[in-house]
Amino acid sequence: MRPVKSLDKTAPIAENLGGLVGGKGELLLPRDFALRWSHLGSVFVNDEFHNTYIKPDDLAYYRANSKFKDKTVLVKEIRSSNSGRLTTGDAHWGSGVKIWFVMMKDEKGRFKDNPLWGNGWAWALYKGDAPDKQVATDYKKDCLSCHVPAQKTDWVYIDKYPALTAEAPVPVGNSSKAPVSGNSSEAPDTGRGKSLFATSCQGCHSDQKGENGVGPTLFGVYERKSGSVAGYDYSDAMKAASVVWEDVALNKHLASPKGFIPGNYMGDSFPSGVASQSDRSALIDYLKTLK
Repeated sequence: MRPVKSLDKTAPIAENLGGLVGGKGELLLPRDFALRWSHLGSVFVNDEFHNTYIKPDDLAYYRANSKFKDKTVLVKEIRSSNSGRLTTGDAHWGSGVKIWFVMMKDEKGRFKDNPLWGNGWAWALYKGDAPDKQVATDYKKDCLSCHVPAQKTDWVYIDKYPALTAEAPVPVGNSSKAPVSGNSSEAPDTGRGKSLFATSCQGCHSDQKGENGVGPTLFGVYERKSGSVAGYDYSDAMKAASVVWEDVALNKHLASPKGFIPGNYMGDSFPSGVASQSDRSALIDYLKTLK
């Protein structure tokens, strides 16, 4: 995907909105969302694939609270489809991108004079051949009409995305390692940490040995030196860091991915980190079992 530009090339990026909103409220198309975000679900409509993406931490928040938190961003990528006969039967698969829709949750009523902000969201539309040009002019005319049937669920078709429900199963790999007890007489309950890993980490990291993805595998991460997984292309910042991933370092990194080792990739893809100390502790307990 080409770099995305603001509608107004002279407008500054609005503060505290994830670098996705220009100074006049123009909502930008996120970069690399398909690589770094969670795939929320797909709907096949009129020979098109509608694939929707959300940041892992925003997905975790919705699953825990049954609502979208402020500044949550959803990206719907609409692709045309191809079809044919495969060994398993008749098949359909996505091809070229036709449209991107972008929504950002707005609980504060920002940019009241901008016709692309309203009904609790900011709205944007990009055509597949022009990812640097936002083409919607008025959200009520260009965006909202398709969402009217979902008005009671915050204008999002929640029932089409089973991943949003807390009861939905989340694939977490085949690890059968036993919990590590640490200094306690009882082994920590790593079930919650495993679930948090699935919703907050697994979009970029695997918990399986040798499986690097957007981020390096976290199998064996506990007590490992930073930047040391073979075959993974680390940021210069991570290569230069001299950190051993034990409790204190992991806790600081999860709390502030952007601040603990400035310039690392995770600081860009997951800048908000894991806010809850209890969640960070649960994640670290789970990471200790990955051996």
